[in-house]
Amino acid sequence: MKVSGAAIRNRRLKLGLSQRELAIDICTQATISTIENSCECKNSETLTKICNKIGLLPEEITNKYIYGERILKITEIHLCNDRLDLAEKNWQKIKCQRLDNSKNIDRYNLCKAIIGLISKNDTDEALFIFNEIIRRNNFSNNEHYIAWCFVGIGRSYMQKGYLERANQFYKIALTKINATALQKRMDLERVIDIYNVIVKSAILSHSYELAAQASQMAVKLLWKKQSLYRLTQLLEFNCQANCLLKRPKRASKMALLAYWHRQFNDAAANINEQIPKVYLPTVDELVMDIMDQINVDEEVKNK
Repeated sequence: MKVSGAAIRNRRLKLGLSQRELAIDICTQATISTIENSCECKNSETLTKICNKIGLLPEEITNKYIYGERILKITEIHLCNDRLDLAEKNWQKIKCQRLDNSKNIDRYNLCKAIIGLISKNDTDEALFIFNEIIRRNNFSNNEHYIAWCFVGIGRSYMQKGYLERANQFYKIALTKINATALQKRMDLERVIDIYNVIVKSAILSHSYELAAQASQMAVKLLWKKQSLYRLTQLLEFNCQANCLLKRPKRASKMALLAYWHRQFNDAAANINEQIPKVYLPTVDELVMDIMDQINVDEEVKNK
């Protein structure tokens, strides 16, 4: 496939890497040289590993998604929003045999495990898939998938009735997603999605302290990034957790923040609806009105 060799070279030099250093554990130095000079890469998996190492996305240097990227992303978003039917419908569109990227194969299997866990209560297969993905370790530090796998393991044990063991894996998931949140190139919305899944799972398994901790960290991250994504829901979860922990002051504070944020969103939506209905004069019309008023005032003064 055609790639931007210059983009790879520029990022490599910016990071202070030689071609040989970039090639370590990925390919040969000659392959890196060929990619940079001929602007072509024959192996998509090699390209993905190079991109992960230098902090680029494959679509940034190919101007197109690798097969399955778009549908996998849609499926994952549906899963994070509890839209299981839509997630399964999109996941079934993907032909696994066409996936030639090991990371996307793991993403495909991750979706398969979550769908099977929720729709069929197939905990044993889900546990096997989650552990295999963790073992293969095809994801970079700025991605959320490993944390999601640990949440999945926790949910599997919760469905088996082992709440204490489930909470242990939720704690590992929280540690993993906290580390991901520190990365500069992390996907904020997906990271917040995982925080949200951890909070919901922790509440279901009666680990209210963990739920309060995870939701608070997510709110702080949103504040730092100046984002409102899922903020109301996370504030409400934090309120619920603190209420169950018998912390009325913290719960009341979160409830007020959640209420204020919801009211703010509703007000903003109403304003946006009203703006197109309001007539706004042009600058020329405003100037003409001012001149007419000045003339009127002069005539009155002269009389």
